[in-house]
Amino acid sequence: MDQAVKVTRGNVVGIGKVKIPRTQEFDYEIPMLSFLVIEEPNGGFVSSCIHFQIDGYGKADDAAVEDMIDSVYNFLKVNFSRLTIDDAWLNLKDLCHTANNTTIELWNAYHDVQLSLAAMGIPTDSIEILKKRIEQLQIRISQLESENVQLKKAVSLIIDYIPFRKAV
Repeated sequence: MDQAVKVTRGNVVGIGKVKIPRTQEFDYEIPMLSFLVIEEPNGGFVSSCIHFQIDGYGKADDAAVEDMIDSVYNFLKVNFSRLTIDDAWLNLKDLCHTANNTTIELWNAYHDVQLSLAAMGIPTDSIEILKKRIEQLQIRISQLESENVQLKKAVSLIIDYIPFRKAV
């Protein structure tokens, strides 16, 4: 099942999901957004957010993803600043519900890549990825705790030092 996935714009070279975080500047809960990264025939890359049909471009795949994330974030800020809250949410819903030849092609390609990765034993769901990340963080926490113990031992030598004060 390890075969190339092609779309009209080129070869799919990756898939992903992005979470736009809530911030003081943008305090809205946006669900995870799925995207594809496509290598175009000219050698450039395009990253396409399938939900909102927003693209990002770059000379490298990671640059295209960063550009797409910036474009999605800017779109969301404008969407919520220029429309009423209800209209802003309706606009997002309309975009997500838009089914045209392009979005159908992108969703099909996304699922084809997911299945190809699954056939190779590579997880694409957030839970498995989060479990691995938590395991990595637990290992790092243990390392930091060990370093902290060592630092406390070194600091205790300094704490025992009492400076000489001249009598007045």
